[in-house]
Amino acid sequence: SPFTFLVITSASLIALTYWWWWLWPIVPAPTILYLLITARTTERRLSIPLSALLLIGMVTLAIWLRRFNLTWWIFSNDQVFSESLSTSLTVWGPNENIQLVGEPTNYHWFALAWAGMTTRAGGIGPWVVMTKVLPICSLFGATCLTWTCTKAISKSRLAPTISLIVLVLASNPFGFIPTRYFHSPTFLFSLIWLLGFTLILIEGINSRISGGEFLLGLMMAASLGGKVSSGAIAFGGFTFCLVASLVFIR
Repeated sequence: SPFTFLVITSASLIALTYWWWWLWPIVPAPTILYLLITARTTERRLSIPLSALLLIGMVTLAIWLRRFNLTWWIFSNDQVFSESLSTSLTVWGPNENIQLVGEPTNYHWFALAWAGMTTRAGGIGPWVVMTKVLPICSLFGATCLTWTCTKAISKSRLAPTISLIVLVLASNPFGFIPTRYFHSPTFLFSLIWLLGFTLILIEGINSRISGGEFLLGLMMAASLGGKVSSGAIAFGGFTFCLVASLVFIR
């Protein structure tokens, strides 16, 4: 729906502005598009030229501010570490390690291998996937899955919006800032599989999905490969639901 588009897109843009502040002029764009889509036919005809001028102005201002935002390439110790392992997995495979010769690469291999293979398949230069493609795509996927999971378990119209506010502002338990999205690529990548596992579990409990056991196993394996802690959370959540269901059935 248009409202869903508004909230998800706005949440993703606001999260990205923590480092890429040049995006702030574009943040109102989803609201303008939402008002334009939901307006009456006569009002829409009158609003299209003004909306187009506003959107062009927003994009132009953002492009101009982009020159002054030196943190577009977001570097952190974790990103440098992840980029080196990603290159190692792509060039030498999982049985070698650029940081420890002769030893296999077992650390978050699935997320890092995906980044390396995407870089090679797309003919992209180093750092692009790890610092741009992965954060943007994974963040948008996380907001979509968070919205869907919340709608599946709550009848409140405000609950999905509140869940996205928490995701964007409180993802780091030690500070209400979304730094972990960019400082830890493996965290963000594995979050997609963890939320996918959660959605499949919810749909399976509500008997709205077939082959749920296979999909749950697949998502749990992906979560473990992306980040061990995400796999542990998935396993813990599944175990809790299983025990709770046995208790309630009795």
